[in-house]
Amino acid sequence: MKSSPLRVVYWVMGLAWLLAGARMVWASPPHVGGYFRARGQLFRDRDLDTGRDPSTTAFVDQRLKLDAEFALTDDAKAAAQFDVLDNLVWGLNGPGLMDLSDLARTDNFNREAKIDDALTVRRVWGEFVTPLGVLVVGRQPVHWGLGLFYNDGNCLDCDFGDTQDRVLFVTRVGPVVLSPFLGKVIEGPVEQRGPSPGAQVALFEEGETRLRDLPSFDADASDMGVAVTYRPTPYEVGLLWTNRFQKAEPLSGRLTLLDVYGIGDLDFIRTEGEVVFVDGHSNNAAIPEPERTDVTKLGLTGRGYWKRPYLHFGLQYGFASGPARDEYNPSDPRTFEGTQQDEFRFDRDFSAGLLLFEEVMNDQVVRTGFRKIGGGAVRNAHFFRAFWFGDWSFVEPRASILSAFSSREINGRRNLGWEMDLESTFRIRGGFEALAQVGLLFPGGAAREFLGSAHASPVLTVQLGTYIKF
Repeated sequence: MKSSPLRVVYWVMGLAWLLAGARMVWASPPHVGGYFRARGQLFRDRDLDTGRDPSTTAFVDQRLKLDAEFALTDDAKAAAQFDVLDNLVWGLNGPGLMDLSDLARTDNFNREAKIDDALTVRRVWGEFVTPLGVLVVGRQPVHWGLGLFYNDGNCLDCDFGDTQDRVLFVTRVGPVVLSPFLGKVIEGPVEQRGPSPGAQVALFEEGETRLRDLPSFDADASDMGVAVTYRPTPYEVGLLWTNRFQKAEPLSGRLTLLDVYGIGDLDFIRTEGEVVFVDGHSNNAAIPEPERTDVTKLGLTGRGYWKRPYLHFGLQYGFASGPARDEYNPSDPRTFEGTQQDEFRFDRDFSAGLLLFEEVMNDQVVRTGFRKIGGGAVRNAHFFRAFWFGDWSFVEPRASILSAFSSREINGRRNLGWEMDLESTFRIRGGFEALAQVGLLFPGGAAREFLGSAHASPVLTVQLGTYIKF
């Protein structure tokens, strides 16, 4: 087997050969786009004074994302997405969202990191235009509706992104777009072996499936379904039906997903909404009791804003179902409660704020015992959010106030707290942008119970970013 450095050399040589010969044999020159970003983040009292984190945490991370497109003919093209030094924290050489324990090390060099880790081949797929529609084949991004459940993570400040190996056919029947598909759920990075914090165990998680601290095994989940979209201007509605199934041991089961969204964009107001319902069951032979788990989940969000010249005001509501329990055990890593799994999670790239769900209520605290930076999601909660934003040629200011409550009691409490966020994007020139964000969270009793904290110290974050789009 070739060594890791040689594999990287072969990849680079092969890509260079393709680029060199493309102008001679392809319908159009290859197009490479993407962005570079560097973000500085500071957190104060992120752990609510429990002692799990340093009182002040600050770091800088970076990523280079490349989107390449190669058109062989007018009717056939190949596309690929690469991440270079994906969310690499300055001073470390291990990629990905970091563990706060890394900050306490005097030797931050990861001797297990490979040259391959510097370059991640995220997605590769082909598109073919036929008389009946467009055929898409390969490892491709998945996005639906507002991104509540399936989110491709292609935004400038996104960190994850949903991907599937599938065959998708897109065709139009009058004003209706039909998209049947069949594919496999991604289990983890290419060439991954054994359990890993980045692994994906494939049947029961929204969007990209996350490791759930279950015994390691090779998952074999498949998806089949159809997406229907109807776009009568100025409205848009869509229905996604997915049947996810798996027969491989020790995990087997079947899930049915219905995802409906709607958008209305009038002259004076814009409204958006999405509702996701998941129902089914699983059988896990790796866990003695219970072997069968029934799955019923519901997640929804709706938002709308009033359009004014250069300034818009809006409201948003979100809900994610959770188990009806009077007590919460942070040491229990399992995702289900007895024989019923009710916990719905928004996609991690669907942001509802800077602190409460993203950081303080971060599920990785419970699942792995590590204090991860980022990666949290709205779950077991409902929230209300008021916001305003401007849209001017050189700057886009934004502000929001969020109030959230747990969908079930956490040791007798439901109030998660309220959060205020101020953000501004500065468009400088030539694809260069700068982002400034400040967030302040006043945690409620339920959030303190979640972390086992008796203190109610406000949580502060300041984040600065630079982005170069090309």
